[in-house]
Amino acid sequence: MDWNSVISQNPWWNNAEEIEKDVEVSYAISKEKQFLPEFVEGNHLIFGPRQTGKTTYLKLCIRELINKGTPANQCLYFVCNLVMSNQDVIDIVSLFKKSGGKYVFLDEISFVKNWERSVKQILEIKDLNEGITFYFTGSTILELQKERFPGRPIKIKEFLPLSFREFCNVFGSNKLKNEIPKKFNLDNTVKNAPKFFPFITEIDKLFNFYIHCGGFLRSAYELIEEGKIKEETFQIYWNWIAGDISSIGLSERTLSAVLKGIVKRYSSSFSLSSLAKEVEIPSHVTVRNYLEVLESLYVLRSYWKEYDKTPFFRKERKVYFIDPFIFHIASFKTLGIMETPDETPKIVEGIVGECLRRNKLNVKFLRSGKELDFASGKVGIEVKWQEKVSTKDFPKINLAQKIVLSKKDIDLKEQVKVIPVSVFALMS
Repeated sequence: MDWNSVISQNPWWNNAEEIEKDVEVSYAISKEKQFLPEFVEGNHLIFGPRQTGKTTYLKLCIRELINKGTPANQCLYFVCNLVMSNQDVIDIVSLFKKSGGKYVFLDEISFVKNWERSVKQILEIKDLNEGITFYFTGSTILELQKERFPGRPIKIKEFLPLSFREFCNVFGSNKLKNEIPKKFNLDNTVKNAPKFFPFITEIDKLFNFYIHCGGFLRSAYELIEEGKIKEETFQIYWNWIAGDISSIGLSERTLSAVLKGIVKRYSSSFSLSSLAKEVEIPSHVTVRNYLEVLESLYVLRSYWKEYDKTPFFRKERKVYFIDPFIFHIASFKTLGIMETPDETPKIVEGIVGECLRRNKLNVKFLRSGKELDFASGKVGIEVKWQEKVSTKDFPKINLAQKIVLSKKDIDLKEQVKVIPVSVFALMS
């Protein structure tokens, strides 16, 4: 391994002030509304989609450590797409430890063939790990299907586009930020909602931004600061999805067909066979494979109706993107439509589903004559993004808690509770 390639990625070793000039760091700290996640002690393996700021986060951690007094030459950053083998990773760590290093940040470790062997070896061999904290990042959970490092001293975390709650913590007023809860309890949703009603104008404004830009920082800053998301930004994020698909030997053309079908059927349930037929893909097995890969790449999630208390994976499902901006990307690249106002109710429904899934809840949809959008435990949720809603909009399904999420309306007096969807998303 050429050590000069390591040195070139760590200019702060010679001058600690160089961390402030780093492209990702300088961009993050230049913003009036800053997203500066903090360094957390302990070893971490961080997975999430590309373009969410994982690289920026690692470098912000280095900046924080340096500003708190850690010698700059004790913080190593290295992007592993430059590494040829897992032995190169071991060599880098070994040499850095011998030089007195304390913190190792290895970006895109999943680029390395058999990368999990490197991580396991690092965590198991005292001569490699003693006195050192490790951060690793990757971009797909496909790798974690093979290895989750049971019993090893490492935490596996997801680094996803900002949820609406996190979005408000970046772009909201200080008064609003002070009220945002740190944890979500679905059972207490109705009880906790009224405290946010005084902020409803600000919350609705932020939610309208979020519907269009989602939780990706690049699109969010462009929309909020410049009033428009650049077409270049759509292309950058599409290249992430299409590039990852191509890298594992799948077809961008088939990807486009599958995504086109999802956009056209968004928020509606469908079978794999019906989607395959509509987009002219020969086999439903192909559709299933692409959906599974896209889920592993943090592009979308599948939801099933409950059959005899267990999801029936070969039956109908609903699919939502993990972030509203991905919907806009897919719509633009497959249908040529960048803004789709008529699709907003469906996009909002997807935001609610993701709110529930981010909180590790078991979420399904139900049907009893009329379909209920989401159910988790004894709580049912119907999303109605329209000017007027009523308690009658909730399907005739027997659940202990019944909630209708509205565009504006509020009604907490009836058995079916009505609260604004923006408030629900903020709390979750």
